[in-house]
Amino acid sequence: MEFLSVAACQAWVADRADDRGAAHSLVRKASVELLSSGRLLHLSRCAVRWVLGEGDASMLLVVGEHGVWASSEHAPLELALRRAWGEAEGVDAKPGLLADRASIDDVVSCLFVGLCFGWGVRLFAESGGRRVEINHDGRLVVLAASEQDINEAPGWMDA
Repeated sequence: MEFLSVAACQAWVADRADDRGAAHSLVRKASVELLSSGRLLHLSRCAVRWVLGEGDASMLLVVGEHGVWASSEHAPLELALRRAWGEAEGVDAKPGLLADRASIDDVVSCLFVGLCFGWGVRLFAESGGRRVEINHDGRLVVLAASEQDINEAPGWMDA
């Protein structure tokens, strides 16, 4: 495997194109509308930031369900991400990610991958005061210790 620069990508495509360009000589069957990864990423960011809040120093992400929609999962990606973070074992052996404020982007990334893969994921604040649960069907539940906390969530739940 090799990552290519913009110029190398253009050269690779040009080497394989006819005089009208690669796309012009191909037959087009159909195009489909893809699910918005931007919405899933926005939801991931908002959920992680809401659970962590202002008072907690750490949070826990737990994958409780996986393999339900195997056609939506891609284990090599999950394992590659874990290896990049220094973890050799997969979600079966270590379904939890304990993270502090400095690692908030890593938690967002893990939640995003879990949502893309159709996993059931739970987020817990260190204090126990805020919690988000998302099941394998994408159903989201927000739990909080106070009415004030719960009222901060609905704006992003419609992402």
